[in-house]
Amino acid sequence: MDLDNDYLWMDNDEFDDSVQTQDLDDLHDETDDHAQDINDDDDSNDEPEDYLSRILKSRGIDRERVKIEDEDGQIKEFRFDDLDEETKYGILANTETAVLSEREEQDLNFLRKNRMNLQDFAKYQKEQAVKEYLEQNQTDKTYTVDALSDDELYKFDLKDRMPDLTDEEVEEQLQKAKESETFFTKQIAALRKEYKELEEEDRQKREAEAQAESEEQYNQLAQSLVEAARNTAELNDNVLDDNDRNEVLSFLLDRDANGQSQFSKLFEDPDALFKMAWYMLKGEEAHQALTDYYKGEIAKARRENKPQPQQKVIRRSTVSKKDAEDDIYDLDSVFKQNKK
Repeated sequence: MDLDNDYLWMDNDEFDDSVQTQDLDDLHDETDDHAQDINDDDDSNDEPEDYLSRILKSRGIDRERVKIEDEDGQIKEFRFDDLDEETKYGILANTETAVLSEREEQDLNFLRKNRMNLQDFAKYQKEQAVKEYLEQNQTDKTYTVDALSDDELYKFDLKDRMPDLTDEEVEEQLQKAKESETFFTKQIAALRKEYKELEEEDRQKREAEAQAESEEQYNQLAQSLVEAARNTAELNDNVLDDNDRNEVLSFLLDRDANGQSQFSKLFEDPDALFKMAWYMLKGEEAHQALTDYYKGEIAKARRENKPQPQQKVIRRSTVSKKDAEDDIYDLDSVFKQNKK
């Protein structure tokens, strides 16, 4: 089983980098590029000359690279001309099951890369649309400085720059500044812009710190889970190998473009959440009861199929009567002796 993340063999230093979710802004750019790719019309109008290539192309099949899924679920590429006749016929006759076109494959690869289904992708697009709207309408943001009148802002700034000034001195400077109305208006506008920039910088800093704290908590949790996986040799008499542990860790830790793991999505599904709680409370007991039952059935079947020991059968002698009288092992002789 190939997993994107082999958590069990990561050092702690490598782990911090490997579990980081791709930055949503970068991913959104990638999404835009991908959307552009899948919506662009095919500029190539060159049609192959032979009819077979045209038929294959109309069904999204590249004659030189036919993608076929084997019994193990692996996708392999073959030249159409190298396939046996039965496989060729199956490809041409089956118009519904087909091999994925290049664009369909790109779409699926994008979803797989980001561990998303169509619902996740739709949710991600909605969140990005909201984010873009908020970014494009920054004028709607509220700032603390907006709650101050022009006079209050001037006094606050002056007092901040010169804490030793008395209230009377601050008021005197305000009146002097207002003597030139045009200059005062420009000064206040510059102050509001300066304080908004400072407030925005502080807001971004706090958001970055919160994000870093969240990532740190996630990394600590992830490291704890990895350590727990390493220390878990078996569960309910089932011996775990590294593939089993990595599969569980991937389910718990791998995050999609929305920052959610498959495990975290269970908390949004009431049915799945109830089942998870039931298995947590009753699963081990149910598994043990089932194990005991089958152990009993196996033991019973073994007893029934156990070969019975062969019984020794004593047969009457076929020797002559005269010889039998002299034969100490002849049953007739034994019977006779008992009668006497």
